[in-house]
Amino acid sequence: MTIKALIAVAVTLVFLGGLFWATQYTPLGYFTRLRNLQDYAPSELEAVAHMAAMLHDLDPDIFIAQMRQESRFNQYARSKAGAIGVAQIMPGTAKGWKVDPTDPLQALDAAAKNMADYVQTYKAQGNDEYTAYKLALAAYNAGPGAVAKYKGVPPFPETQQYILTILDKK
Repeated sequence: MTIKALIAVAVTLVFLGGLFWATQYTPLGYFTRLRNLQDYAPSELEAVAHMAAMLHDLDPDIFIAQMRQESRFNQYARSKAGAIGVAQIMPGTAKGWKVDPTDPLQALDAAAKNMADYVQTYKAQGNDEYTAYKLALAAYNAGPGAVAKYKGVPPFPETQQYILTILDKK
């Protein structure tokens, strides 16, 4: 982790105040402590998203813009297509990721982990960072199979607009 990343994590922890107690210096302990709460304000979920992005070495600005686009940090969001929760995870995807999409802390952590995996996969294929993020966003929105099938961002207007909106808000 870079110094900038460590400072951002420290600022996030200070922002969250007493939620990160001395006996819980691991990410797992941090998320377990938060899980005892039931309802979260969007600003609290945004702080958790920032922390999850930092823990998984993602650009926090892009990840926060993505989650804002997904649900506006509404932990009870439901899409017409059936996506659930703050990270708008489809039930089948949630099962594959072994995550409860109705738990915003699990969902944000899983979304950040999987986005980081997508970014690393597309970087390993020789793409620059910006292209890797575009492809990762496309994989999150349309599925990695669609990205593989079209050998890039799928020609779906919704997915193309999704990417533009998120990267523009960064």
